Amino acid sequence: MQYQEGKIGRVFAIRFDHNDDLLLNLKELIINEKVEAGMVFFLGALEEGKLVVGPEKMSVPPIPIWTSFADGREVFGIGTIFWDQEAPNIHIHFSAGRGKEILAGCLRKEARVYLVIEAFVIEVTDINAQKQYFDEIGISMLRFEEKEGGKYGNTKTI
Repeated sequence: MQYQEGKIGRVFAIRFDHNDDLLLNLKELIINEKVEAGMVFFLGALEEGKLVVGPEKMSVPPIPIWTSFADGREVFGIGTIFWDQEAPNIHIHFSAGRGKEILAGCLRKEARVYLVIEAFVIEVTDINAQKQYFDEIGISMLRFEEKEGGKYGNTKTI
């Protein structure tokens, strides 16, 4: 395990409106506001979404199981924000329910807002980390770097 200590920076309260593309609009905010690392929390409803609900089998690299919905669902989620070279890499896990059916997984595509979603983006500063794709396991993971001069970004390993 590796980690770095950071600090809470800016906090953004966000309202996503009916028909907004949750993932695209979130990415635009992160780029426009230059959020290098952070967390996102949200609740509301999605008209449609496409998500990964697990691996087909316990293999490395994993083969994802994809599912989708297009029937309007109540949702809540939490995610991390880091950059992967030149673009934000937003990793969101969420739950989407309608009636007694509940889906849970990693939201990846087609996240169209139904009515409204309210969210917070909480910026984390003084961390020097990026997402990097690792071929040997087939996923993107955090890669910590040291900051010149030791001001911050001191990676610790346990």
